[in-house]
Amino acid sequence: MVFVISAVAKLRDRTGSRDAVRAFGLPHALVGPIAAGLPIFELVCAALLVTADPAATLGGAGSLLLLAAFTVAMVVNLAQGRRPDCHCFGSMRGGAIGWNTVGRNAGLLALAGLSLGGAGAAGSVPAELADYSGEQLLTGGLVALAGGVVAILGGALYTLMGRYGTVLLRLEALETATGLAAPKPAPSFELPDLDGALVRSDDLLGARPLLVVFVSHTCVLCEALLPDLERWQQDPEHAVQVVVISTGSAEANRVKAAEAGPTVLLQRDDEVARSFEVQGTPAAFLLGADGLFAAPAAYGVEAARALHDRTLRTVSSGHQHTHDQLHQIERRPVAAGDPLPDITVDTESDGLVPLADLVHDGAVLLFWRTDCGYCSVIADQVVPLQDAARIVVVSGSALPELRGQGLVGPVARDVGGKLMESLQVPGTPAAVRVRAGLTDSNLAVGGPAVLSLLSAGADVASQDTGAQ
Repeated sequence: MVFVISAVAKLRDRTGSRDAVRAFGLPHALVGPIAAGLPIFELVCAALLVTADPAATLGGAGSLLLLAAFTVAMVVNLAQGRRPDCHCFGSMRGGAIGWNTVGRNAGLLALAGLSLGGAGAAGSVPAELADYSGEQLLTGGLVALAGGVVAILGGALYTLMGRYGTVLLRLEALETATGLAAPKPAPSFELPDLDGALVRSDDLLGARPLLVVFVSHTCVLCEALLPDLERWQQDPEHAVQVVVISTGSAEANRVKAAEAGPTVLLQRDDEVARSFEVQGTPAAFLLGADGLFAAPAAYGVEAARALHDRTLRTVSSGHQHTHDQLHQIERRPVAAGDPLPDITVDTESDGLVPLADLVHDGAVLLFWRTDCGYCSVIADQVVPLQDAARIVVVSGSALPELRGQGLVGPVARDVGGKLMESLQVPGTPAAVRVRAGLTDSNLAVGGPAVLSLLSAGADVASQDTGAQ
């Protein structure tokens, strides 16, 4: 049954099956023959397994060989840090491979090994069933039916709980943005500065509010904020305490600091950024003197400046520093209805083309980097949505790396970063939907917002298809 379902699903989605074979890194000359031959081989194995020996033994051996080849290919790709889309069951079930996929294949390998038990003397499935009485067959059928119903209900419950969890996350984000949610305590941290001296977050909290700003030594947009950070830090009477947390080596950050001058703390492996749930850089978080978050995160240079200036005005005006006064509710950099910039992008097949010629109605521009940790976190959830959401990937990463993460849609190179600058994209991941030459959504920044936009686009595409 596994081989029949897999083969039929592949035959119904030949393009996706070919792309999956290519993503596993096979030579170009073998992609076509293997993609075409896999479903046929699976169907042949399925047919042999239900017949009598010697065909049954041949089918068991073929199944074992096929599953072993699948498993070896997965392990090799995972060992190389690549996670292509398995596409084992066609479009029925997508997603990048992982060690859980290897575990599933190990279970199937065990079943294939069991099928070789009693090799040479196995009878056909119809002949074996003929030895059972009608009552036994009825009981077995009812047990199988009950098992199938339980599996279907379990799958439905899993899907329902996943959607319910998404709703709860969105509700929590909405409550946070509108000030209805109770302020949460910020994670504590202890990090070294560029000279190795440890700085504790508890020591930074005091009479002044604390602005925690996350930057990266590879972030181009962060460079524009560095002079402001240095100026805010160096003012001894500044009403806002500012701490800057970066990634990378001390040497790389010392070069940046020598140019702009801010005092920087170094995190080793984004551990503090993860605890703050940072979705990209630059990002600014405002903490009250009590260590509670006083405003939603501000992403981007202008948003960070606005949060700082608004806090400074509130504190300097003599008003009490409360969470209600410091809640940030502001417009995204790009709003629905803004015109799409007249920009030329570089494509993998047609070279330089106008952006408007590449992006069709309802498509989503997805700003992505394969070396972006926040992109990697949501990659498994983006891959199943890409066809329905009509994704056009805007990235400077190498094409094989993008394909290795399972992104199969058209790729546009943003020459000189003009597109990101025009749309005021603060970092990756980010996305915006396009329709009739206009942006059809606000700019979604960060993993949760991007997934929400892609899911909405997939739902709209599904409704359009149904209407047609």
